[in-house]
Amino acid sequence: MRLRYLFILMMLIVLVFCSENSEPITANNKLIRNVIKDSTTNANYQEGKTLFVANCDACHRLHGTDQMFFNNLNERWKEKKTLYDFIRNPQEVIKKDAYAKAMYEEYNHVSMTAFAWMTDKQIELTLHYIAMELSSKK
Repeated sequence: MRLRYLFILMMLIVLVFCSENSEPITANNKLIRNVIKDSTTNANYQEGKTLFVANCDACHRLHGTDQMFFNNLNERWKEKKTLYDFIRNPQEVIKKDAYAKAMYEEYNHVSMTAFAWMTDKQIELTLHYIAMELSSKK
């Protein structure tokens, strides 16, 4: 997939430089911005997918009963930081956060595995993958 985007980008560069009245090729050109954005989005999607499959997929299914759980995930947590803290240390957040405690009660006192090693970027990539998967299935 990356090769396809690279090929498209190279062709755009050739076309722009070969045309007489072309504007200089910069990241401000809309077409180039979209190619760069798509490449970045695809790379983020793939990295998020890798993280999800390796760490989350054993317990969570995006296209099964957990789909409702993942819908509007960011909106159901008061703060992004609390969600990230929950992913890293669920037991600690359950002690302090009413929503986390309610989830813990609803799921028969079964807690998620702690992913203390995950960076903010890794959590963002995983959430990006989840959001992309759910939006593609609507």
